[in-house]
Amino acid sequence: MAGSKTDTFETRLLNLIFKNTGTTLAALANVYVALFTTVPSDSSAGVEVLTTGGTGYGRKQTAPADWTLTSGQVTNANELLYTAVGAAYAGPVVGWGIFEAATGGTALYWGDCPSTTMAVGDIPRWAPGAIVITED
Repeated sequence: MAGSKTDTFETRLLNLIFKNTGTTLAALANVYVALFTTVPSDSSAGVEVLTTGGTGYGRKQTAPADWTLTSGQVTNANELLYTAVGAAYAGPVVGWGIFEAATGGTALYWGDCPSTTMAVGDIPRWAPGAIVITED
């Protein structure tokens, strides 16, 4: 599976490290995992699951304890459960994104995943270790 930092996040990091300007980086108390029906990329926003139309979808809020960091890699340590699907999503879930906010905000990382169609009543979830972010 592919995945990377977004261009926006890379620029923020470079500004912090080399220029100490133009950045608003700070430790985050929580990060949010979004689901996508079109995979994002470094420079493209992709298509996030719609929060309208009674889908019941919202980004999954996570805390530091939900992640395991080992040697340049972070994975979800716990199962991440979303709210049950209330109305059909506009396509299968094919990707994920890590955001700094429950809505809007900056996308930090993205990745693809096996295509999964969500039916009404299904509970989207990530098994422990399913989301892998590597810095190399």
